[in-house]
Amino acid sequence: MLHRLHFFSIIAGLFLAAMLIACGGGNNKPEATSTAPAATATTSSTTPTTPTTPSTTGTPAATEQPFQGARDPVEGEAVGSGIPVLTDVRAASHTDYDRITFEFEGSDRPHYRVEYITPPAVGCGSGADEPVAGSAVLKVQFMPANSHNDQGNSTIDSTDITPGLPTLKEAKMTCDFEADVQWALGLDQEQDFRVITLDSPPRIAIDVAHP
Repeated sequence: MLHRLHFFSIIAGLFLAAMLIACGGGNNKPEATSTAPAATATTSSTTPTTPTTPSTTGTPAATEQPFQGARDPVEGEAVGSGIPVLTDVRAASHTDYDRITFEFEGSDRPHYRVEYITPPAVGCGSGADEPVAGSAVLKVQFMPANSHNDQGNSTIDSTDITPGLPTLKEAKMTCDFEADVQWALGLDQEQDFRVITLDSPPRIAIDVAHP
């Protein structure tokens, strides 16, 4: 009889243990995934964002445009009603051309005409020849304009400059009389040219192509 009771006690104990395991008894630990953050959330919050580099294609580097000119006479109208006074003449060489710039006082700009003439240039008052270096002459005329002040003194540093550039060899003033100013540009040879007008201060620039 005691053996039977002991047997039934063992069976009951095993059944009770099985029931406790099946129901998730208090000895089971919580699953790790119930408290750990998802791996994808950690990755998205710590991955750095690559900065965007601004595009520079819309602002190309400044370059000189190919020279475009001709050999026909070029003429331009005056700006303003006064008599502009020439205050500076300067020359410089660029990639494809030589430039001579005539700068005037105030805000008015004279009428101009630029054209090739048969050498030599001639002085407007004396009628005497005004030879310049080179084999070709480009005549530049400003009207109305002066190259002197009310006292008759010159308003420019020099009336004859020899820059010795690839095309422009010499520039000489041949007239400053009765509001008529003329210059002769001595060139290495005839080349295409162009005239550009600029403001503040008023300037007239003549570009002559390199050989």
